[in-house]
Amino acid sequence: HPAVNARWVEGETPKIELLEGIHLGFAVAVEDGLIVPVVRNAATLSLTETATERRRLEDAVLNKRLAVADLEGSTFTVSNLGSAGVDEFVALLNTPEAGILAVGAVRERPVVKAGDVVVARTVRLTLTGDHRVYDGLVGATFMETIARILTDEDT
Repeated sequence: HPAVNARWVEGETPKIELLEGIHLGFAVAVEDGLIVPVVRNAATLSLTETATERRRLEDAVLNKRLAVADLEGSTFTVSNLGSAGVDEFVALLNTPEAGILAVGAVRERPVVKAGDVVVARTVRLTLTGDHRVYDGLVGATFMETIARILTDEDT
């Protein structure tokens, strides 16, 4: 979804810039607010590698050992308030990025599976996007892909 990994560039002739690397920022709560360290080249990492790098960066934030370079260059951000018990929220855009994904708490909820109501672990996700960069259909397609990945029982 290259349109979601893009940004609006002001200037005499404003334009949309598609970004080459996917550098995933993630919000970390600190005493004074939020810090957004960056997992570089996230598309080239496995899920395990991404989680390991996220933990390393979060530990660096919490122990005040984060390098300035670890805070620069994010192209898309993930904000997770699920760990604080929040089920659903709308995250504020981290400009100049064109998107931020809000992740709520994972909870057991009733769902319909093969015609039966069963209990399953679910999560509520909300995308905030810059409408100057992409429209709702692009955002919906992106979210559909995320939902498909999260519900694929083979992953």
